[in-house]
Amino acid sequence: MKANVYSEFMPDHILRSNQSGMGEQVYKLLIDNGYNAIDLSSSLIKNKSTDMYFKTDNHWNDLGAFICTNEMLKVIGKDFKNVSTLKDGDFPVTSKRQKGGNIAKIFGVENEIEEQNFVPTKSGGLKNKVVNEKKHKSIEGFPYPEEYELTRETGNDSLPSILLIRDSFGEKLFPYLSESTKKCKAIYDGWHYGINEEIIKSEKPDIVLYLILECNL
Repeated sequence: MKANVYSEFMPDHILRSNQSGMGEQVYKLLIDNGYNAIDLSSSLIKNKSTDMYFKTDNHWNDLGAFICTNEMLKVIGKDFKNVSTLKDGDFPVTSKRQKGGNIAKIFGVENEIEEQNFVPTKSGGLKNKVVNEKKHKSIEGFPYPEEYELTRETGNDSLPSILLIRDSFGEKLFPYLSESTKKCKAIYDGWHYGINEEIIKSEKPDIVLYLILECNL
């Protein structure tokens, strides 16, 4: 979470009950019990001097998503040798102005406050392309049904296919992650982070990857 990465900016009256955050504790539990897990918080803290998060939003920006994608690809590459990290030199960072984020929206000033986004942009564009494929029914009552199922493909058969079970943090990460896959399908399952057994059986991905916001653990 943003508050753990930039804890020094938290108000003095906000005290931690445990020196280890929830994400760190769950990561250790999974690793100790033989599960595959990826620790994104360490990479975020290591790179905290860069502008990885929006100032008026709790989400990471495109640069933060790029950094976390590479952390994922490092781990995936241990089992899939054709998978490599995205090279910084191939993705020069550009700055873009946009309206304020969800924190500004809470106060009704999102149109009065400008936000800056730092976007790693590949020269010549991404290899992966959006595929209009809707095979799975959205969860009833989910407020963003158009985002429930998204698909991108490179068509490179030497790369693995990934099923990404995500939340809103996956939005900016998805295009970068898809660059190192044959096919990447993202399912936004309404913050349930469920097994989604029927989708897995249907898609038959090489990798099932869960992206979970720390406060939802």
